[in-house]
Amino acid sequence: MTIEQALGKFITVLIDPLITLGFAAALLFFFWGLFQFMVSVSDGQTDNSVGKSHMIWGLVGMTIMFSVGGIINFITSTVGANPADQQIEIDGGFR
Repeated sequence: MTIEQALGKFITVLIDPLITLGFAAALLFFFWGLFQFMVSVSDGQTDNSVGKSHMIWGLVGMTIMFSVGGIINFITSTVGANPADQQIEIDGGFR
């Protein structure tokens, strides 16, 4: 196994799921803030800064996760360790 293959497998098995999990967490945080904002507005509360803050930080988190994914893809394609170009052995067969 070459270093490019090992790097590609590392990215496919560990890094990509972590980026997806981080993006999903940021999306849930955004929707939780949206829910808090809508509840505070419907109750007639004037202080709805908590919901706004959660929505902003959810967007920031999604932007960071999207950027990290793009940077990882740029680096791996530059180095030549693009995981999309490699076959991964699953249960004795290649996919």
